[in-house]
Amino acid sequence: MVHTTLFSHFNTACLQNPEYPNLRVFSLHPGIVDAADRGMVVDAFTPFAKDTQALTGGVSLWLDTPKADCLKGGFTSVNWDVDEMYAHASEISGGKLTELGFLNAKLSPEGHPWGSK
Repeated sequence: MVHTTLFSHFNTACLQNPEYPNLRVFSLHPGIVDAADRGMVVDAFTPFAKDTQALTGGVSLWLDTPKADCLKGGFTSVNWDVDEMYAHASEISGGKLTELGFLNAKLSPEGHPWGSK
């Protein structure tokens, strides 16, 4: 059920972008924020809860800037380097790497091997 919900949210962002080009829609993964005092982190994930609420808030504010235009209508994670994404904006847009095109991305521990440096 969770996967279906996440995919439908992601799919909604992808579909609204061409329908409403003036609307800024993003699907943002907030990371794993330690919220144990509120009972919101599954015990198995607690050791990995290194993200902060400020990180999610900061990325949300960055998404409101023109630098984030290449990510409109797609999926973004708070753990991705915003400067790197901005540097490769044309490759992200052209390859649709934040939409379902990310399925063709070559993922590795070093990250995606960008075509332009």
